[in-house]
Amino acid sequence: MHMHGQLNMSRCEDPECDSLPFVDEQLYESKASFASCACGAVVRPHIVWFGEQPFYVPDIEQAIQQCDYFIVIGSSGSVYPAAGLVSVIAHRRNRGSNVRSLYVGPEAPNNARLFDEIRLGTACEVIPSLFGE
Repeated sequence: MHMHGQLNMSRCEDPECDSLPFVDEQLYESKASFASCACGAVVRPHIVWFGEQPFYVPDIEQAIQQCDYFIVIGSSGSVYPAAGLVSVIAHRRNRGSNVRSLYVGPEAPNNARLFDEIRLGTACEVIPSLFGE
């Protein structure tokens, strides 16, 4: 689940519009060149800006309660609510659940103390070694 969206996708900026996000390979030179939705509103990147609610939060919270292994790739560990997800894993582990957490990134996140394991490096370097290349 892409809680912060996907930069290669666009969507209508009108929250009341029923159009779905779509893959968008258009290079926009300026806001004036942005496409318009069928409803007449401007099309914007399908990402979450600061101050906006991340996508899929209820689904992610449910998955966090059920997962056995939680992997975070490339987070600063300081932007919430995403940075707080590992604390749910730590809480579950402290209550006896057999759940583990792993952080992968070029430097340790601000919430590193909450992870069971930290592997420093790029995702391209570290992820293949987690799954036997």
